[in-house]
Amino acid sequence: MLLTLRPAAAVVEDVSWISATYPGRVVLGIAAGNAPEEHALSESAEPPVDCFVRRLGTLSACLVRPDPEQPVTRDPAVSESAGQVPVVSAARSRTAVRRAARLGLGILHSPTSSPERLASLAEDYLAAGGQGRRVLIAGAWVGPSAPAGSDRAATWTVHGKAERVAEAISELIGACQADAVNLRLRMAGAGLNETNDQIEEFSADVLPAVRASLGHLAASHAPSPAPADGTE
Repeated sequence: MLLTLRPAAAVVEDVSWISATYPGRVVLGIAAGNAPEEHALSESAEPPVDCFVRRLGTLSACLVRPDPEQPVTRDPAVSESAGQVPVVSAARSRTAVRRAARLGLGILHSPTSSPERLASLAEDYLAAGGQGRRVLIAGAWVGPSAPAGSDRAATWTVHGKAERVAEAISELIGACQADAVNLRLRMAGAGLNETNDQIEEFSADVLPAVRASLGHLAASHAPSPAPADGTE
């Protein structure tokens, strides 16, 4: 969601009521927008970056670290959703990842940056105390080739047999130091039946392997348990 296009309080209220209806299934991803035509749609008189940063603080104060001074937190759905809806912010710079860490937000990796660049930003985020999700965007397709006109927003569009797709996605997650993935299957040129087949194949053969890989990554970064006798 482009946060510069909607008042933060309205976003908070809408997301909270959706979360109340579908608990545990809502994640909010937000960005400032890059294109001039996107900025032209904003009704705010502020510069886009200033507007985004201000509204980002409001989101944090309502959904992540509730501030009773925010009037919208008195909404029952908002109070119920506080701390229950992960919020990730598009972050392409060290300033952006540090801001996200400071506000208690996760980060949404840009699909147009290299894995090395994203890994460096992830390290900055963690060093700044970030504890939220680090989400990678990737396009994927099970089959010999993706349809013509595949999602151009994803630099990494992987295709092939289900096993290879799962392996490639897992490798990307590790290389970028991400801990979650936003898979984009909406491929231009694919028909309804073809897309439904992809959803079924991913559910059956790709996602279980990727989830297992994410579990291994989390375990490899987890602190070692203290000895049972209390010694170091």
